[in-house]
Amino acid sequence: MKATLLATAAVAVFAAAPAMAQDAIGSIGLGYVHTDYDGFKDDGAAINGSVATSAFGDWTVTFDGSLSYSDENDYLGDTTSALGAHVSRIVNDIRIGGFVSVQNNEILDMASVGAEAQKTFQQATLTGSVSYSDAAGAEAWNVGVDGAYYPMDNLRLNATVGFGDFDAPGAHIDAWTYIAGAEYQFASTPYSVFANYELTEIEDINLDIETFKIGFRYNFGGSLQAQDRSGANIGRATLAPIGVLGF
Repeated sequence: MKATLLATAAVAVFAAAPAMAQDAIGSIGLGYVHTDYDGFKDDGAAINGSVATSAFGDWTVTFDGSLSYSDENDYLGDTTSALGAHVSRIVNDIRIGGFVSVQNNEILDMASVGAEAQKTFQQATLTGSVSYSDAAGAEAWNVGVDGAYYPMDNLRLNATVGFGDFDAPGAHIDAWTYIAGAEYQFASTPYSVFANYELTEIEDINLDIETFKIGFRYNFGGSLQAQDRSGANIGRATLAPIGVLGF
């Protein structure tokens, strides 16, 4: 029920944003997800989106959210949802800001707070994030860095590296996550296709989780690179703790 409520709220925000402000920019996408870990294979689907708009003068407000479904994860529930809100502004050519988010996988609610920064260049964007998360006596610290390169405005090639430190009563886990992705928006259309490969290495239990994602996206307000410049993708370097652990 909580996952459904969060997903409904996220979809409502994405649908209403273009009407709320003429300068709103963002996207909503749907993808197929395949996960492989320790001999187990899992197939699922995910919907996610983001929207950014100017507010309070030179400040930018960004909302992002996601809902994913897994057909095999019976223990942790078959859906995971997330919803986040970011506030940022450009200072000395660097977008800096903070965010709050919530994530739920049907048995666990986790709240996060963090800071982020983003620097855009002529053909590239560099994004960094640090966050703290808490859930029922467990806590996590995450840092992430994403680099995106644009051979053209509508073609993005990006790579992400993240590290998570997780503490719970009687348990401690460190995890590294590596992501490589590409997205192409078709000329003169709002539609794009994307593909991602993700590897999470959970050191303490010697477990590697591989995830492959492919899908399509509807973009509004500008090109893929314009979304970076507007702050719509400022959360790209933030890796949600539940997701980092493959949940």
